[in-house]
Amino acid sequence: MASGRDKKSGASAPAEEFTVRVRMAAADDVSDDFLEELTMMVEDAIGEQAAELAPGGSASANFKTRTIELDFAVEAHSAEEMHRKVGEVVRIALEAVPEREPQPVAFADSAASSVLALA
Repeated sequence: MASGRDKKSGASAPAEEFTVRVRMAAADDVSDDFLEELTMMVEDAIGEQAAELAPGGSASANFKTRTIELDFAVEAHSAEEMHRKVGEVVRIALEAVPEREPQPVAFADSAASSVLALA
């Protein structure tokens, strides 16, 4: 998938569909109820703002792994287009999560200033 054009005819190559799963990890102090609430916020944002990029996209809470799992498919003519679309869906999901004040933490804690981080 190096190019979006057919080399012989010059016409656009058909788009390929890519299935994507992204896991957003919750901070240690996020309760099950709040994780579920955050999941609903992300699900709503994907449905409202990313419907054209990722029709049928969904978000679900995984309480065992403490993550929000985004499942969606994108159609793209090139790797660049696919990565751009995935990045846009992830941006929409992350922006749906409320910001919170950074907490003092040990050096090993990388999720200190955000409720969620990419897993």
